[in-house]
Amino acid sequence: MRSRTEAARELRARNAELRAQREQTAELAVAADRARVAADLHEFVHERIAAIADAASTGRDLLAADPAAAQEALVQVENSGRATLAQMREVVGNLRAERLTGPQPVLADLSDLLERATTADARLTVTGSVRVLPAGLELSAYRIVEHLLEALEDVPRARIDVRLRFTESTLELDVTGPPSQQPGTAFATARERVAVLGGSLRVETIAQRCTASVRLPLTPGYATT
Repeated sequence: MRSRTEAARELRARNAELRAQREQTAELAVAADRARVAADLHEFVHERIAAIADAASTGRDLLAADPAAAQEALVQVENSGRATLAQMREVVGNLRAERLTGPQPVLADLSDLLERATTADARLTVTGSVRVLPAGLELSAYRIVEHLLEALEDVPRARIDVRLRFTESTLELDVTGPPSQQPGTAFATARERVAVLGGSLRVETIAQRCTASVRLPLTPGYATT
């Protein structure tokens, strides 16, 4: 009895230690992602903000003497600002993605991902008006699905459903399947990617079925039909 009691106490201590380690690993993974994004954005943002400031200064100087030239400078500021935002999204979309010699994965490659990533009966459903998205958003959405699949149990003959839906203002991703007992950092990494894109991630588990619902905004000018 003493031996079993001691073994049970040690097991509980080890389980608590493992939970703490998993949480710390998830936090470190998120921090590493943010560090990579910050490193990529720093130089780019510095150059673009300097260019926008110069154009704004020029427009201010010309406002009284040459209104037409001032207006042109302000248009340049507006266009440069929009281009900067678009390119920043592209950089952020490559969060944690390795540099590959071949083409980067896109949403059209999800069927191949389901065949490789799990032995379960995985099915893909696409609804709505399919849009051509910028490479950064395409890659991020693909990676989010990839991470969510890692959080599910890889069980042969189990059912996994991946639903991709295009609306006028959002890209919706729903991934449903048996929850993994050890999801690791998968949910934390997926949540970080979603947050960077200004979206939301909700996870629910009902009757041994885990559903992760992702909503990513499609801002005006960020996606074309």
